[in-house]
Amino acid sequence: MGRRDFKFIVIGTGVAGRTAAMMAAEAGIKTAMVGFKNKPGSAAKARALANAKVSCYHGHARFVNPHEVVVGNRHLTADKFLIATGTELIDDRIKGLSEVAYFTPREVHKLQTPPETVVVIGGGKCGCETAQYLAGLGAKVIIIEAQKQILPKEDKEIGQFMKHCFEVRSRIRVLTGARVMEVVQEKKGKKAVTYRLDGKMHTIRVNAVVLAGGTKPAIDISLEKAGVKIDRGFIKTNKSLLTSNKNIWAAGSVLGGDNSIEKSIYEAKLVTANMIKRGKAMVNYSGFTRVTETFPKIAKVGMNEKEARILKRKIRSSLVSLASMEHAQGVKIGLVKLSTDKSGMMVGATIVTPDADLVAQEVAIAVRYGLSARELASTPHVATNWGEAVKTAAKKLAKKK
Repeated sequence: MGRRDFKFIVIGTGVAGRTAAMMAAEAGIKTAMVGFKNKPGSAAKARALANAKVSCYHGHARFVNPHEVVVGNRHLTADKFLIATGTELIDDRIKGLSEVAYFTPREVHKLQTPPETVVVIGGGKCGCETAQYLAGLGAKVIIIEAQKQILPKEDKEIGQFMKHCFEVRSRIRVLTGARVMEVVQEKKGKKAVTYRLDGKMHTIRVNAVVLAGGTKPAIDISLEKAGVKIDRGFIKTNKSLLTSNKNIWAAGSVLGGDNSIEKSIYEAKLVTANMIKRGKAMVNYSGFTRVTETFPKIAKVGMNEKEARILKRKIRSSLVSLASMEHAQGVKIGLVKLSTDKSGMMVGATIVTPDADLVAQEVAIAVRYGLSARELASTPHVATNWGEAVKTAAKKLAKKK
């Protein structure tokens, strides 16, 4: 085959895709990016990439063969590819939802006037953030979550604590163990939402519906023609994020699991460095933090008890309430939960405080670099901030060893 159009094509224009494209272009690699949509900010991002000598193409890419994609009527070829197409909401599980005008969490933040009443379908990270944001604007909000607790990825104590915060402080009605069955558009803009709870069907009428439930990788790009294998709905990659095709990588939220801006950037940089240097560097996710932007914030580092049970790992945990911190200043709302393995080494933490993202930094270092609970407890902490709760929890764990 003759010379290809590009050395590297990035499919997807999120933070992972843009990071990889800019890094490759700056290294002198002839790079293209595909997938821009007509959204606010897209033109500015495309201009920035174009200034960095990244060729930008608008449209949906599909593989034709392992080295070629088609975008509209254009055929583009490359030696290497990165799939960074992100995720998309699943709206086909609920009868009638696809025929009703609903909001996504991203669209909610662009509303000039909040709806009077709203149902948020899904009580995970995104649903909780969106619900509290709307409640803060004065909307009457109901969260409907199919699992037994909101924030189902978090440990039980975290879900219970945040449910109490939502109901008491934010006046949000929280329905757990409830499954939305149907959404119907009615007259005067009202929407009828029917859900099942405790074996009974209930219907409520609201002005707006927000779909913040399940997502799936956005991989409708004819991966089979590129020889990229799928495993249980996700792109199959090795620890270097290389797919079953040795010339195609994947990065960002398309991989599923916990995701964040910093994690997407990390994956994009690792992939691009491997592509440029023909390296085989592997991902190390130890110490990455998942932050839920509610009040109080939730920062989860490493492994929690739910994940330990799935992995059949034995861990020890300690829980400290911020209300017990005698010298701490500010609103004492939250808790700190730390976990170690059998040898006393830090493996994870969940921190619920107004400044959880900042408090989590020392725990992230401890988890990533293998510090023990005893070492964390012996580190001097400022008694007047939430870090003192980390020290107290670490002391409790050190005594358990």
